[in-house]
Amino acid sequence: MREVQWPAWLVLVVALGALACTRGALGDEPVRAQFPPESESVVQAAREDLQSRIGVPVDVIEVLSVESVTWPDAGLGCPDPDRLYAQVLTSGYRIVLTVDGHEYVYHSSRSQVVACSSDREKPALPNVISDLPTGW
Repeated sequence: MREVQWPAWLVLVVALGALACTRGALGDEPVRAQFPPESESVVQAAREDLQSRIGVPVDVIEVLSVESVTWPDAGLGCPDPDRLYAQVLTSGYRIVLTVDGHEYVYHSSRSQVVACSSDREKPALPNVISDLPTGW
């Protein structure tokens, strides 16, 4: 009995086609945002706050992004104009959550979370330390 030999290029084309079909099917699944493990408690607090504000189950609230930032003061980049804040650099996160295509922004310290509407949002400090020339 004679063994059938397949040309190498044909095997490669079939394998790549199968891989492309698999990738297309997997690409339909939502991608979960990756965020620093130490931010987990404030991300969860933001999700719970949003749940109480808009009345949706916490499991439909998706984390779009979590960015580590340094806020210029204890107002966390989302100051209330009727309050005074300690003038101290505050490490925290800018958290963006999404529900049904709507984005919700939260600012946090390492332990406190505040919902921040776009009209109150102030930028975090730039990362100037890494921009200094070497030898300083």
